[in-house]
Amino acid sequence: MSDNLIVACPNCYRAQAWNGTLADIRCRRCSKNIPITTMASSLVHLFSAAAFDGHDNIEDEDADNLLQWLTHWLWGDALRVGRHDWVYAGCPTSIDAIVDGIQKMDGATFDALRRLITIQKKPDFLINAIDKISSAAISRLSDILTSSADAAYSVLREGLYYILSSYPSLEAVKTLEACTHKWPEMDGDPTRPVGMALADALSSCRKSQQA
Repeated sequence: MSDNLIVACPNCYRAQAWNGTLADIRCRRCSKNIPITTMASSLVHLFSAAAFDGHDNIEDEDADNLLQWLTHWLWGDALRVGRHDWVYAGCPTSIDAIVDGIQKMDGATFDALRRLITIQKKPDFLINAIDKISSAAISRLSDILTSSADAAYSVLREGLYYILSSYPSLEAVKTLEACTHKWPEMDGDPTRPVGMALADALSSCRKSQQA
């Protein structure tokens, strides 16, 4: 491979020399991992699916819509979502990948996924999957409600509330109300960030009955 290639770190956006090897490397500026293998495999999947001739099923249409959305909102002039969010969320290329991430991710990867899917301007394939996305968030919240490690989950709960605000479901109301009662001094307090997020989620989900 040529020694003239460069690769950009999705965390600090600093470029550095790259020999073209499909292996993760450490950023020389911020010392964080540049997930080259994840980016490469996901881009191959994305572009291969989008270029599939015929669009015989919904997955192909989703990939096509996702490619157009990424091109405009992440890589194009709009730049409304950080490129690093897509990378650190595991480069999701399908609704199933997004749902799986909501149910399993923690920390920075979950934060990146949440920011990615709650962008104000959403592509149609995300809007059309509102039931799947809200169900995944409800399921994750239900698991947290039965967990004993509640204090460590406050940031995660807040992120799930943001998701339910953007993808509301009447089925989420009981779960959200249970969160209010279980953590009254945090989630039940609208003066706290997590409390404000929960209040917004409850309002959106209650209104969804009228939609």
